[in-house]
Amino acid sequence: MLPKNYVWLYILLLFISSCVEEYLPPPIEAPEGLLVIDGYLNSGQEASTIVLSRTQNLADTVNPIAETGARVIVQSEQQESYQFMETGNGVYTLPAINVVSGQKYRLQILTASGQEYESEYVAVKATPAIDSISWKVENGGLQLYANTHDEQNNTWYYRWRFEETWQYTSAFESTMDFVNRQLVPRSEDIYRCWRTEPSTNIIIGSSTRLTRDVIQEFPLQFLPSDSEKLGIRYSILVRQYALSKESYEYLQKLEKNTENLGTLFDPQPSQLTGNLRCVSDPAEIVIGYFDVLAEQQQRIFIGKEQLPAWAVTTGYEACRNDTVDVMDIPPLPSGYMFIEKQWFYKPITGPVRDPSAPLFVYTEGAVISPISCVDCRTRGTNIKPDFWQ
Repeated sequence: MLPKNYVWLYILLLFISSCVEEYLPPPIEAPEGLLVIDGYLNSGQEASTIVLSRTQNLADTVNPIAETGARVIVQSEQQESYQFMETGNGVYTLPAINVVSGQKYRLQILTASGQEYESEYVAVKATPAIDSISWKVENGGLQLYANTHDEQNNTWYYRWRFEETWQYTSAFESTMDFVNRQLVPRSEDIYRCWRTEPSTNIIIGSSTRLTRDVIQEFPLQFLPSDSEKLGIRYSILVRQYALSKESYEYLQKLEKNTENLGTLFDPQPSQLTGNLRCVSDPAEIVIGYFDVLAEQQQRIFIGKEQLPAWAVTTGYEACRNDTVDVMDIPPLPSGYMFIEKQWFYKPITGPVRDPSAPLFVYTEGAVISPISCVDCRTRGTNIKPDFWQ
């Protein structure tokens, strides 16, 4: 029998757990949605991208509403202006420009409906180089880390983004194609492919709790041992940015409001206040933070031979193949592709036949399988990336 104190403790814990309910915040009254501005001016040699969209209710399941037809300009304190070009779906791009160190820049937006927005002037902030991207086999998978430091102790606040690229193969290698009612050798490799995906989470870190501006083994990405990304060869391109204290605090709030919210014990919603405002309606809330960021990059490769003998999940586990008689082609079952030629014994059927005749005939056939099991391009591209090693 449990002591009396333990019994009461058990009852108290049971009562507390039964009182936890999901928190559903009331919807914000914004008929057209609030303008969301996501992007920055790249002070390096690559293009800059600004994405404009509108906020949605928590219960909405459709994609965010893109803000199209806007005029997007970045302007220096010296009144030099550069206009972004709209590339579709609320995305606006600007080719690399000569961003002058020591100058400040701001973002100006004029929407198709006539609403005008602008940011504060922001100074260019230098970013220290990435010391290394390291990795360890731990916790049943692959953990990747970022390592960097600033000898001048001027950075303290960091952000990282990354792009993952990995090689994979389809379930079956197709060596034959069907052209003009004939099986012919396939001219294109649709067995080996590559896929690239960008990071989607907000990844920020700070060294302010240390006496020196050093980031050591900051966790970037974790891949479980069965990840298909580790099946053949994996690469990650890490992009590093130095942030201002204000930009870091904004992203910290955004991270709490979007990624950690969900239970009573998670951070509760807070008002996002960036450095953008609506000029035509000062009372309107604008979501976003405009920055001028210097980018540092580093790419690493990890081959399957460098890792334990993990059994990865390829996504092709359910794939099967079948054999068809060439005389039956076409028609080919809808959604199928040819893999290779194959001779096989086909049973002879018919209402009347000679009992002494053979039961099977040796005939030319072809192995087939669903397109999704044969053509790796349904999940990526068969064009080898220029950077691939």
